[in-house]
Amino acid sequence: MKKKYSIHLIILDGCSIAALETAYTPAIDSIMDMGCYTYKCSSIYPSVTYSCHASIITGVYPSKHGIVGNSFYDKLTRKRIDFDIEDPNNYLETDTLFSMLNEPSIAVAEPISHGATTSIPKSDIESNPIPNWDAIVFDKAIELIYKYLPRVSVVNLPGIDKYGEIYGPTGDETIRHIEEIDTYINRYIEVLTGLYEDFLLIITADHGMTDVETNLDLKELLKELGCEVHVSHRMAHIYIFNQKDMEIILHRLKDTGGIDKVFTKHRLKLYGLDNERAGDIIVFAQEGFEFSHEVLKGSHGGVSKDEMKVPLIISKPEYVDLLRGDIDITIIPSIIRRYLRERDVIDFVKERLVENDPGHDWGHTKRVLDIATDLSIRYKSNIEAVRLSALFHDIDRGIEPYGHEVRAAQTAEKYLSSKGASRELVETVKRIILMHHKEPTVHSTYEEMILWDADKLDALGVIGLFRCLLIAGFYRHEYKDALNHFIDDTISFGVSMHFDETRRIASQRIKWTIEFLEKLASIY
Repeated sequence: MKKKYSIHLIILDGCSIAALETAYTPAIDSIMDMGCYTYKCSSIYPSVTYSCHASIITGVYPSKHGIVGNSFYDKLTRKRIDFDIEDPNNYLETDTLFSMLNEPSIAVAEPISHGATTSIPKSDIESNPIPNWDAIVFDKAIELIYKYLPRVSVVNLPGIDKYGEIYGPTGDETIRHIEEIDTYINRYIEVLTGLYEDFLLIITADHGMTDVETNLDLKELLKELGCEVHVSHRMAHIYIFNQKDMEIILHRLKDTGGIDKVFTKHRLKLYGLDNERAGDIIVFAQEGFEFSHEVLKGSHGGVSKDEMKVPLIISKPEYVDLLRGDIDITIIPSIIRRYLRERDVIDFVKERLVENDPGHDWGHTKRVLDIATDLSIRYKSNIEAVRLSALFHDIDRGIEPYGHEVRAAQTAEKYLSSKGASRELVETVKRIILMHHKEPTVHSTYEEMILWDADKLDALGVIGLFRCLLIAGFYRHEYKDALNHFIDDTISFGVSMHFDETRRIASQRIKWTIEFLEKLASIY
């Protein structure tokens, strides 16, 4: 038997948008076509591996989670903390999505894995030859999914980052590797489809990558001054021990070619970096420059568009509202929480709807949900509130229609509040539900109009006729009562829709019904 639902996050470590657009990726493209995506999602400052992964997994910036770079200087112990050696999980200053959700979970090659039920360290993967890294990641992930059927999985693909560093962000070898990964993703989806009734797949990158060709040695530049330099590729934290050297260091940095931006402590709050672990000065390289000693063709850590913009791909279209405006990778835990909450709502609603008459069962609710979702996407309304309202709108109706919208709103409020929904969301859902049985002329928001139209569209057409017949049979009414009910709904609802699209659908459904009844009459 299939597990009910799950959510899966794939991180294309270091994958630039240019590389993804260049590669032939039919599996990823099909997810984009089926769901929603943006290329305008931002990484965070600094755009380095450990900081970015910490922000993806915690939903906050380095100012809160404390992973301010790939390394930092611990002022208390006077030691260098290097996350290529130390476990970054031991230095997190906030919860992860694993610990917040408290769901069965796996993390494969994900450096931030605190709270995951089962994890395979990134170092275990990277002990193998580089060309095999990402294939091993998928093999291990699939093995764990079969074994544990987790509710949440996070899979990180470190090979893309390494290929980009060696061959360049859009080098031929890098592109071929991304195309190979696409075949793994296709296999991964096939596994998930076989194991779960429903799942959400999110694909993103922790940061992008830019071409580099020149190394700039900051440690050499500042070697006689009272400071310590911690380089994370194209950015660096500079910790100053002698404050009298501050101005000298700042002038030297600003007068040196290859340096793009220089921030001091008072500016860090603007960039989510105001943490005690941050340097007294933070430096970002100009495009084409690398601060580390490695000779690389691609790197990251800076603030160029190629480094800061990442893909964010979601396998369902109803999350498109979360992709509007200025967003960054800290939004990912919110997407995950939203999906899991809604799936819990679906289970709860299904269980309660068995007490309803057959015309107001799960089938009706699901059709209203689908129509309302399409309308919410089309008219750019509050998709989450509309979907939750559609799910709850007929709950606790039972066999007594009168006042059911009040009972439904009360149940929605109680349930959503228990699941940690915001007060604003709860109040919006309540209002939409309460308005779905009001006259169409009194609706004041798109959300109210959408649920009303979606609910009433399901009363029209052949489906509406069959629902009336089911309801009549359930209440032991006459056949003519069902027809009168249907005719009243058709006359009342057919001309009362709020949108051009719903008016078009209503007209089409009424036309089909007339044709159906005429054919039925000609036969009998």
